[in-house]
Amino acid sequence: MVTKYTVDLPSWDEWYFIPLFEKMFTHSLTFQDLWSQHNEQRLIFPRIIMLAIAQFTGWNLKYETALNASLGIGIFLALASFLRREAKKFQKYSIYWILPTLSFLVFSLNQYENWLWGWQMLVFLNVFFVIIGFIILTSISVNWISIFTATIFGVIATYSFATGLIYWPIGFLLLLLHPKMIKGVKIKFIIFWFSVTSLVFLSYFYKYSRPLYNPPTPLTLAFQYPVAYIEFILEYLGSPLEIINRNRAIVFGLAGIIVFAYLLLKFIKSKQIKTTVFLTPFAFSLYAISSAIVTGAGRIRLGLAQLPTSRFVTIAELFWVSIVVFLYFYLNLSKRHQVKKLIFQRFKIFTVPIIILITFLAINSSMQGSKTEIERSSFLLNIRNDLLSEKPSKDRILLWAEIYPYSNEKNLTNVINLSELVKRVNILSKYNLSIFKGSEDH
Repeated sequence: MVTKYTVDLPSWDEWYFIPLFEKMFTHSLTFQDLWSQHNEQRLIFPRIIMLAIAQFTGWNLKYETALNASLGIGIFLALASFLRREAKKFQKYSIYWILPTLSFLVFSLNQYENWLWGWQMLVFLNVFFVIIGFIILTSISVNWISIFTATIFGVIATYSFATGLIYWPIGFLLLLLHPKMIKGVKIKFIIFWFSVTSLVFLSYFYKYSRPLYNPPTPLTLAFQYPVAYIEFILEYLGSPLEIINRNRAIVFGLAGIIVFAYLLLKFIKSKQIKTTVFLTPFAFSLYAISSAIVTGAGRIRLGLAQLPTSRFVTIAELFWVSIVVFLYFYLNLSKRHQVKKLIFQRFKIFTVPIIILITFLAINSSMQGSKTEIERSSFLLNIRNDLLSEKPSKDRILLWAEIYPYSNEKNLTNVINLSELVKRVNILSKYNLSIFKGSEDH
């Protein structure tokens, strides 16, 4: 699907990075250019990758989406590696039985924006390194090499997508709860982690300026509309199972929270919270829930009833990955770990059907996303074909404007800055980038 429906044409936010290409080719690129904000983000690593792709491929966006697909495969392999590590904890029923369910979640086409929009590599980079970092921090044997590696991965995740900041307090919690560390070593690790976390936060917010949105977003907006805020969080968490209908996404998000809370309570009572098989998916779920809370505080400015957003699914899917692993872990608990045998047996009856239901909904949501994916691809392909034709159906600049981001400037809302658009099209043409690559006649 990625190979077939990727369109080699810059669209929307990708236009903001075009001036960086000119700086690269004129050797005037500085670290500040990489460091500068894009809304709330500091996108150092995605920018470096995009610059490299522009340098070596003429900014062929198919290479970017190929990277996205590779990172998606990497996420799945990381989860499979975690399951393999914990396989001995699943003596009743093989852990590999849930691999198909995890596969349908990780590779779902309802995250079509991230699969087909090259610059959304920032989300895949973030999730990939967050997952591996958590898996490292919850391994049985954690040493200084592990800590340094998890630190590096955390830096990459943070400077790829802003939610990477959440990685650090969750990492602190994992070190605190780790069941196998010697107390003295644990204290050293925690002190080191706290120091690095402080440096990361200080560096991230050094000369940070709050993005100016129109309409402006007061910090108290979420508290002014608590119901809408909670609905957004539930919708965010439910989006991996429903990407079209907002109400269904909210219901699935609420159902997920209820199942998650129930399992968490049972694991606490059965004293399983300090096992690595619990801590790793627990970290995944905390990351997804925290991301929903933080994202909701900012996105509520766009309206009180938003449809599920495809680009958030890659993070939200971690919530359902953790629920599936929790369900299967609970199914495998021996009798001595069960709080009440009767309650366990009753819940056991519903465990497999819940996993099957999650699988079915993930498949259905993927089918929903594939339809939108094809529509998006067709829209971009028509514009690209018009731009490449000898006699485009419209003025060329107006064609470009259909995929150029709106701006809010000089008291004007949702307008196109045509002079800026012309400059960026000229950069693409001058350096033979995107649809101009390999062409001498512009």
